Amino acid sequence: MQLILSTLAEPLAATDPLPTIATNEDSFQRVWADIFDQDMSAFRDYLRNEDDDIYKNLVSFMDEREGWKFLEALLNARERVAKNRDAESIVSLRQLLESPLFS
Repeated sequence: MQLILSTLAEPLAATDPLPTIATNEDSFQRVWADIFDQDMSAFRDYLRNEDDDIYKNLVSFMDEREGWKFLEALLNARERVAKNRDAESIVSLRQLLESPLFS
């Protein structure tokens, strides 16, 4: 998560601070659950509507490659495993890497 948000964000100048969204995994999991109620479209809209357009290219990139599905699968992976240990319902690394995001 941190890799995606911090490396694909585009500050207007090199001296501008990086995004203020919590980007370490545990903090972002709390934001994902508490603020966005695990709603990827709400999170996407939030990034798209940032005033300084720092995430403009990130949103376009993720839209073009179905990256939101990939990100949602990553964000929900721990919860899915904790709730259901059925191997068929757990998303594998192979499945994630087959995402259009990586094509």
